[in-house]
Amino acid sequence: MDDDVARRRLLIYSLVRFCGLAVFFLGIAVMYTNLLRLRATAGTLDPLDVTFAMRGAGHRAWVRIAADDGSPYRAYLDPRGFKRGQKISLVAIARASDGSVSTSPVLTVQPRR
Repeated sequence: MDDDVARRRLLIYSLVRFCGLAVFFLGIAVMYTNLLRLRATAGTLDPLDVTFAMRGAGHRAWVRIAADDGSPYRAYLDPRGFKRGQKISLVAIARASDGSVSTSPVLTVQPRR
């Protein structure tokens, strides 16, 4: 085996291993944070675009948090952005490929720090 070929194979193997470790540690970091994870599930195979929105207690306007177009549909919210004891309302809005829109029930939560 040529030395160049062996070096390239070792380099490719090392890069693949490094990328795998990076993804693993990123997953561990997300798992152990205090981010509030929002999730939406769909009972259809039709491609969806899901938008997550929130509003504070006493506010009328909804604020878009995130949009996700790939299953599993999810978004993350940092609880440090809220006052201690503050309640927020959350909702998920799904738009199907045919244009139909479906909204989840409103969920009121109190983010923990």
